[in-house]
Amino acid sequence: MQAHDAPDHSPAPPPLRPDASPVRPAGGARPAPPSSASAQRVLVIEDDIEGAAALALTLEMLGYAVRQVHDGAHAVAAALEFRPDAILSDIDLPHRDGFELAQAFADDPAFRHTPIIALTGRVDRDEWIAALESGFTRFLAKPATPDELAALLAELLAPRQ
Repeated sequence: MQAHDAPDHSPAPPPLRPDASPVRPAGGARPAPPSSASAQRVLVIEDDIEGAAALALTLEMLGYAVRQVHDGAHAVAAALEFRPDAILSDIDLPHRDGFELAQAFADDPAFRHTPIIALTGRVDRDEWIAALESGFTRFLAKPATPDELAALLAELLAPRQ
């Protein structure tokens, strides 16, 4: 067998963003493709339908099972049905804003230990403080990169010892 005929055991190339930049989660490792039974679940609450779809695609590429909700009115019911391991929520939502949702999730025993991440274009200090005080676990400014999402979710969803 010639050298060029040897089987290639190198890892598959990383997925590409639309700008063709390689995407690798923190640490450079690609997650294993999830089985539907074992993938951690992330609920995305975002009224920008295209933004929600892009975020969902990124999360799926990182190995998460994803459900999208596009307004605050349906978010709690969707969370109760989907039972997410983490929730990513915009703050400016129709019908019920992210602050109200974070408080509702924080007050519900079913979600008391579920990380709730504020994902918003607002980046002022007062907004961050208000987000944390209302029940959000963390604050992530839009647009979040795949590496930022991967690192934050890996940290928040790591098994507790």
